[in-house]
Amino acid sequence: MKPGLFCGVLAAFSMQAAPGGAPAQESRLNLPWDWSGVIGTGQSLAVGDGGSPVKFTNQVYGNLKLSTGSLPWPIDPNDPSLAMAPLVEPVGRRANRYPSSWPENISGETAHGAMANQVTALVKAASGRDFIGVHGEVGENGQCMTFLKKNATPRGISGRSFEAAMIETKAITRLAKAAGKTYGVGAIIITHGECDAGNMNYENDLYQLWSDYNTDIAAITGQQQKVQMIVSQ
Repeated sequence: MKPGLFCGVLAAFSMQAAPGGAPAQESRLNLPWDWSGVIGTGQSLAVGDGGSPVKFTNQVYGNLKLSTGSLPWPIDPNDPSLAMAPLVEPVGRRANRYPSSWPENISGETAHGAMANQVTALVKAASGRDFIGVHGEVGENGQCMTFLKKNATPRGISGRSFEAAMIETKAITRLAKAAGKTYGVGAIIITHGECDAGNMNYENDLYQLWSDYNTDIAAITGQQQKVQMIVSQ
């Protein structure tokens, strides 16, 4: 993972200026929530294809992920068995087939564990403050944008990605409130690949995906801050 991506994720959480004319460094680190969300989507590298054996098995900070246990699709975001867990890899449940989809869509170690800890380390070094990142991954291995977008037409188990992200967002928002914490989503990380290499409308598709995520996430969390989309591959 390139350092620029870590800095981009950090910037997604600190865009609002601090009140009262605070110094520039403090303004950049005016973090709006107790728990700051990152939603991952995309295809093979997004879900950790080739990322075995998993090495990120110890969470040294307080970063979190949603644990779905053994619940089958579709998951009710109000299910009482849903819980927050330390962010270690794999970030979600292992895929048991190909193609696969959330909640059993993870092929190996993703970028999320290292990303979350690096952002926390950067915040602590710059300000002495803690930072709790909450990461999830809803990518679908080998699938084009047609299966990642809102209201995707399903094909077998493919096409759940966007709905899965909203289920996670609803569940985490509820659990954060129960814990007395504020929660918002700062960034969407899309790690896509060759599936859309010939898609001449890909730029417009990305913009539509970003727009739909912003609209639907804000309706759940109530956040005013826009969600940044960071594209990597």
